[in-house]
Order: sequence, then C-alpha cells, then structure tokens
Amino acid sequence: MGTRITFRYKNDDKPDNLSAHVKSIRFWDKGFCIAIFDPANRHVALIEEHLFEEDYPLNGKMHLLSETEGQWQTGGGIRWICFNRPHAQIPKELFNEADKNLYLQLLTDTPYKFTPMEELVEAFGLYNLSGWDKNLYHEILSLHPDVRLQSGIYLLLQLLARQEGIRKMVAFVEDGHLDIAAADGKKMLGTNSFAFNNPNDFLYYFAGFAHNTFGSAQDVSMYIGGEVEENSMIYTFTKKFFPSLRLLDSGVPFIQQEQHRYCDLLFQEE
Repeated sequence: MGTRITFRYKNDDKPDNLSAHVKSIRFWDKGFCIAIFDPANRHVALIEEHLFEEDYPLNGKMHLLSETEGQWQTGGGIRWICFNRPHAQIPKELFNEADKNLYLQLLTDTPYKFTPMEELVEAFGLYNLSGWDKNLYHEILSLHPDVRLQSGIYLLLQLLARQEGIRKMVAFVEDGHLDIAAADGKKMLGTNSFAFNNPNDFLYYFAGFAHNTFGSAQDVSMYIGGEVEENSMIYTFTKKFFPSLRLLDSGVPFIQQEQHRYCDLLFQEE
C-alpha cells in the first residue's frame, strides 16, 4: 500500500534546471503536500497532495513521504510545515531563548513529548513558540538535516500581516482544525485553534473568535484558506454572516482557484 494523490498540478512550462527551486512540504497526520517552486521568479513547477492509505506508524509515513518527494531534486532548500497545536506568541522584548522549555511547560501537560521551536515574526514584533512532536522532529531531521522547519501558525501570522485592511482576521482550515489569527494594524490581537466536526461548529468558533476579539466585526477584513472551497458549505454559510470574507491569495500566479489551499506552501519571505 502507499499514498493516494488527491490533487496534482504540474506546470507545462517546467524548467530543465530546478536548482533555484524550493521544495516545500506540509505534513499532517493523514497526509502531506509537496510544492516545487522558485520564489524569485514566482514559478510553480509542481504541487501534489497525498493521503496515506492506511494508519501507518510515523516512521512508515516518513518512508512513504521520502519515496515521493525524493523523485524531485531541487537546489534551493527544503521547507517543512506542520500545524503544531501547542503554540503561543511572546513579545520580542520579553522573549528569552534560554526559557523555551519553561514556556513549553505552560502550554501543555506533556512538555516532554515536544521540542520547542521559536520563530520571529518581525511584522508584529513577537516570537511564535510552538511545540514540535519529538518523534516527528527527529524523523524530519533524519530525512533532511538542513531542513527549515516552519509552523503553520507562524505562516498564518505572516499571511495576516500581508493582507489588506487595518482590522483583519485570517483563518486556515486543515484536517478538521481551524487556526485563526487577528490584528489591528501592526498589533497582533490573538490566535486560537479549534477542532470542528461540521459547518455549524466552524461558524460557532469563527464567529466567537471574531466577536470576542473585535466586538463588532462590521469593519473587519476577513480571509480564509486551506481545505475550504468557494462553493463549500463552510464558506457559503460563514459568508452569510460575514460578507467581507474572502479566500486567501498566495501571491503566486498559477491555478487561481487553488491558491488559497497552498498559500502557506508557496510562502516567500519579503
């Protein structure tokens, strides 16, 4: 057994030399995505999304992922993205790298299962601290010792900073989870993560976060990406209550209707 491809985009204009292209991998429990793109020229060569066909142990999943992504050799580095549930944002002036393990103990009852990873979000003047599962962390490094690890929440904050509007909110849907963040200008107001089972649950959490954060959401610009489509019940149901809701744009011109699903995979530093 192996993996099942659920989405595949291959650019007909594929360069012979992929030395400037980055390989970007998003991993979650049920599957993974791979993107091959050139950040400088905003050229996307390939995107594939795979689901595991069985409930493999972690090392089995890593073996299948390695077989798949090993077919595409690039020269521009490798990024690995994971949506880590234990996470917090700490103002830059208060963050002390020596206290990472102490911070992690405040985020979870099982800190021994995680490795703390900090990421500086310059746009909001803070560090995003997330807990990476230790087994996953070591499996990743055994595959790619020079990999750049990035958390989904870090990328969500970066995408939030790039969107239009003063008061704004960005959500990302992935594997039955809603990750959400809000800002007022250059001030980050908060983030949260919710597990949901249906559109009613989704709207409850989305609306609750919006109203608790902003009070009135009337002048708030709202964006959403990930596993949600324009004609899906989640999107249409939520847009009834929040007309300003829009799909995220990756900023990379390729398949227009798919940009919101892979905006984190195609993220590029400015």
